[in-house]
Amino acid sequence: MALNALINKLPIEIHAPGGYRFCGPGTKLEKRLARGDRGINGLDEACREHDIQYSKVKEVEGRHVADRELARKAIKRVFAKDASIGEKATALGVAGIMSAKVKLGMGLKKKKKSCRGGVITFRKLRSKIYRAVRRSSSIDDALKKATRAAERVKKQSDSIKFPSARIIPIPKSGGVLPLLPIFAGLSALGALAGGAGGISKAINDSARQHLN
Repeated sequence: MALNALINKLPIEIHAPGGYRFCGPGTKLEKRLARGDRGINGLDEACREHDIQYSKVKEVEGRHVADRELARKAIKRVFAKDASIGEKATALGVAGIMSAKVKLGMGLKKKKKSCRGGVITFRKLRSKIYRAVRRSSSIDDALKKATRAAERVKKQSDSIKFPSARIIPIPKSGGVLPLLPIFAGLSALGALAGGAGGISKAINDSARQHLN
């Protein structure tokens, strides 16, 4: 069963914190478009366009194009002067998730594989990815390294144990950004997608060099 099919069956919308209308799984697109809803900021508007494109294209290749475009727009919001700290942090998570979806594939296919590493905790996953990206030369380099690190973990581990919620410290604000809960049963891809958002602080260390 495809990951998107599972997401479409979610009974509720699960959007990024901060009043987002389109960034997150389970968006009831038809209802929101009928009401005339628009994104609350540049990132949310990009997520809206991504959802519209998904509704028009069913092929995996076409949806990968939409994922890449959203990742590109999310990165632009990281460096946008009119974006708030919260939007920048959320944009990092969105870019990481979209990059992981394209790299690892959207379908959840059953395949035989040996259990090499057993269960890895989310803390260890985050640590491995942090070490991979902390010396990145650019945001694009950081995202590529993060995705490669996540892919290696996926190949080496049978499953990932993670908490029901994650919190990322937001630099310069003293606040926190709760991330979307990851539902058990979405398999390794869903867990890695959530992990991509969980490492945004590490990626932000590289991005802040350009923002300052």
